[in-house]
Amino acid sequence: MSDQFDLPLFENKPVTSNAEIVRTFLGWERPLLTLAVESLTREWTNGTLDLSNNLVVVPPRQAGRRLRSSLALHASTRDAAVLPPTVVTPDFLLSASCLPALDKAVATRAEVAAAWTETLLTINLDEFRHVFPIDPVERSLGWALYTADDLIGVQNLLGDTALTMQTAATEMAAEGLEPQRWEELSRLERITRHFFSTRNRMDPQDIRLRAATEGVLPPRIDTVVILGVPDPSPLFCRTLRHHGGRLRCEVVIHAPESLAESFDEFGRPRTAYWLEHPIEIPNLHQNVHQAIDPQTQAERITALVGTRDNLSSVTAIGVPDPELLLPLKEVFAARGQATFNPAGEKVSTQALANLLHTLHRLAVSDSFLLFLDLLRIPGVVRQVCDWQAREDRPAFDPADMLTALDDFQRRHLPDSLDAADHIIRSCDHSYPALSRALSWIQTWLRRFERERIWEILPEFLDHLYAEAKFDPTDSFDEAFASTTRLLHDILDSFEAGLLKDLECAASFPNRLRFLLHLLEQESIYPERKPDALDLQGWLELPWEDASHLVVAGLNDGFVPESLKGHAFLPDGARRFLGLRHNETRHARDAYILSSLLACRSNPGRKIDLLFGRRSGSGDPLRPSRLLFACPPEQLADRVQAFFQKEPRPREAPPWSLTWQLTPPPPDDSMRIFTRLPVTGFRDYLSCPFRFYLRRGLGMELDEGPPVELDARDFGTLCHQVVEEFAAHVIRDSDHHEEIAEFFQDTLDTIVTRKYGEDLPVPILVQRESARQRLKWWASIEADQRKQGWQILDSESDLDSEDAPWIVNGIHITGTIDRIERQSSDESLRVIDFKTGKLKDPRGAHLRNLRNHENPSQLAPWIMVPEGKRMQRWIDLQLPLYLLALRARGCQEPVVAGYAILGRAKSEVALELWEDLDGTLLTAAMKCAEGVIDAITARRFWPPAERMDWDDFETILLGDPGRAIDPVNLIQPQNTTLP
Repeated sequence: MSDQFDLPLFENKPVTSNAEIVRTFLGWERPLLTLAVESLTREWTNGTLDLSNNLVVVPPRQAGRRLRSSLALHASTRDAAVLPPTVVTPDFLLSASCLPALDKAVATRAEVAAAWTETLLTINLDEFRHVFPIDPVERSLGWALYTADDLIGVQNLLGDTALTMQTAATEMAAEGLEPQRWEELSRLERITRHFFSTRNRMDPQDIRLRAATEGVLPPRIDTVVILGVPDPSPLFCRTLRHHGGRLRCEVVIHAPESLAESFDEFGRPRTAYWLEHPIEIPNLHQNVHQAIDPQTQAERITALVGTRDNLSSVTAIGVPDPELLLPLKEVFAARGQATFNPAGEKVSTQALANLLHTLHRLAVSDSFLLFLDLLRIPGVVRQVCDWQAREDRPAFDPADMLTALDDFQRRHLPDSLDAADHIIRSCDHSYPALSRALSWIQTWLRRFERERIWEILPEFLDHLYAEAKFDPTDSFDEAFASTTRLLHDILDSFEAGLLKDLECAASFPNRLRFLLHLLEQESIYPERKPDALDLQGWLELPWEDASHLVVAGLNDGFVPESLKGHAFLPDGARRFLGLRHNETRHARDAYILSSLLACRSNPGRKIDLLFGRRSGSGDPLRPSRLLFACPPEQLADRVQAFFQKEPRPREAPPWSLTWQLTPPPPDDSMRIFTRLPVTGFRDYLSCPFRFYLRRGLGMELDEGPPVELDARDFGTLCHQVVEEFAAHVIRDSDHHEEIAEFFQDTLDTIVTRKYGEDLPVPILVQRESARQRLKWWASIEADQRKQGWQILDSESDLDSEDAPWIVNGIHITGTIDRIERQSSDESLRVIDFKTGKLKDPRGAHLRNLRNHENPSQLAPWIMVPEGKRMQRWIDLQLPLYLLALRARGCQEPVVAGYAILGRAKSEVALELWEDLDGTLLTAAMKCAEGVIDAITARRFWPPAERMDWDDFETILLGDPGRAIDPVNLIQPQNTTLP
């Protein structure tokens, strides 16, 4: 909704009453906290400091803690005890606590959300088209919850000025301002009120309105002190009028009495004055700083505050921009300085919220991958391993269980728990760990759906954490305990309130979704460490008495705070209805900044102001407009100071590592010293060190649970089809339609056997890709039969136990995909199937030396002359196949090549290496012997300088020479590179 109200700018609407409100001006030469203590104790002479008859209203909760502490310290200067005042925030006077004679329960926040959510899911949207002109994409519980938040927010904003949607609709209609829309909002509100009345609940908005006119305070209270509250709501002001009829009400303002006309009777800054009030900034060029981004701001702050002892007692930091909190916490932690955020931590960031979110997503989707995510949450897999363990059913090791489940995921790619269960029942392999895990989660999911959430969820959490040991001094455990208490409070409201029979959350996933929505709106407040440095919000800064104040993030939108456009209450509507709006926020923040500057203008006190030029995501930021609140003759100087050339981002220090990885030394028991597959030669020729990591230490790249077939698994799938073809009588067919049909049937059988009948979309797509490639290959197969090529053998091992192929003491292993024989001349050929890009077999085994490769530094056995140029071996697979056949005693002519099943029809081909002659085979054998001798001699260092693809990039950081300490790998003979 656009801001369409062309009306006079109203101040907050006056509250009419005959009660007198006393205003007291403290001045602002010193901080508010110091002056507030002096004001509250001005009549105290000796004995106990008794302030128990006072009700003191302060804005943020942090202010109350500081005030009570300062009063106790003040009393201790005279060795006196103190009976503190009752310190509350403004909401207290508008709560049910001030209405003791209620005959009904007040609806909780959860019940209010339930009423609006139920309403939004049951109404006919066609009857509310001015509120919902377009149907939601999905009219789900999630949509209803977030829309309910918006509408509850409208109610709360209206309630700040003693309005309901119905009374607001009357006022808006009188001016012709969207009357149909407000009439519909009024009807929605009446539906929710009916929801409460039929369930014997009171609407919290009614309670606020009643408290404003009927509220009573404890009998001992005879004075109400409004202390440093710069923007009380109109409803609060009405409440103050109400109590002022029988109690003494004092509004204490942190400002000199000479500015009395710039505040109304409730201490609210008048917009007409503060919008134009110049803000003097002493030592502008020394005290105002800019930084390019949040990280640079944080580092600049640490430089400004220095490294003095007892930092928290002399320095305070204000953080209006919450994006600065994390970098500040990190840079101070690096210095050993603890920090504390008085605003607390959002529950949505806590571990328990993550657990419940994962459980909810699993309950909704039945996803096998989400189940794996759940098992990886600390504590969960241990309980699964121990579940129903007994003498004949032993517990599993958690690491073994996760490995087994990951292996199952890679092999079969189930997309759901049901699919996994079906595959287990139909496949040949046994998966006892997976069976245990599936049985565990399926049992709990059935119970979740059948039993009441306020009973089953605590039991589930107790099941997970019954054996956990919690340390109350550990910050993580403290946060977990606080989050758990909030969760149980919400569950108690489910059990005791009107949420028992909530239709919109009848199923377990919806109940859990509703619970999570409520839980994530909460915050937890960890214990403050004694020497922690507070990272305070803007409204907390007036209560700060530290001699040095640093305010960071002084950017528009944060200071002054911007009330961004609201779908139902834009800024113009706020003005008309008497709500707080952008100009009242501007006035409030201009006053606060003026007071912060004024109380630190004396010698021994200092204030530094910082603003950022860009956000963490790189979006440009503007300096706060309050920094430009000055007489016209000073404006040019300030603009020049704040809009200088954008500071450069801090230069990253030269790349360095604080420690290196030290691989263990080669061990005689490693398989590479006794057996080597033909593909291992390619790994060694590519990089000896990475060969050692992969083949010696068994390290592999882990990219997380796959959701589709990787290149290797896809290739294996195609290999299995052509392998079964080679073993079937149809292999002699020269009809491509017949061969294609066999390929398709075999492919379907293999896929169903391995991945189940209900295939996930990625597998369906890849199956179709394999089907098309095999169809194209069927034509080539048929043509080869017509040319006289017969399939002699498939999946043929290079050796056997009876006749092992041993080269220089190492057993060479491998499998030849296919051996074919030409019927006309008895010649043979070796075929290796590939599913990658079209390759020239020679180019896949030999390449020219690169510019950085010095022939004198390369082992001679790796190089092969090619005319005037020198080439080097990069793979030995096909030559080794031919050499293995020779070792078996094969005397027939043999040629080798690739059968390539590429993505396009043009990339499906048979590519032969026609000139793989005796000279190249002799060179290949020398290279194989050289590789074997190098492995036997433990030559795994230095690593290759360049890699076309590096599975170990993450741990080597692109520079193994700096990331690795090779002390266990360097050998005296490591003088030449392979």
